[in-house]
Amino acid sequence: MAELALATADLTTVRRMRIQGILAFLIIYIVWGSTFLAIRYAVETIPPFLTAGTRHLIAGAILLAWAWRNGERPSKEAWRAGLVLGFLFFLMGHGTFVQNRRRHTVPQRSLGERG
Repeated sequence: MAELALATADLTTVRRMRIQGILAFLIIYIVWGSTFLAIRYAVETIPPFLTAGTRHLIAGAILLAWAWRNGERPSKEAWRAGLVLGFLFFLMGHGTFVQNRRRHTVPQRSLGERG
């Protein structure tokens, strides 16, 4: 009888983990997919670097709040490294991507065309 209770508990845990995994992928799919749609419409009305900067500021604030809630406190070295890497990532990565969104259509970018 104890084995049956253990098997039922394991099955419940497996089902719960499967549902959590499916929900995690669904959230990633929706958030990631909506990002590019939001960028498309945002760069038509808002300057590209302001758009990207706002997105990064909001995302960073959310991640920092989550870390603080879990007891994580970044050191001075972590802040310094985060600022340098964040600046480079923003400027070289997403900044150029968002600037390109304004100049080229999707087919042009996918084929490597300029113009």
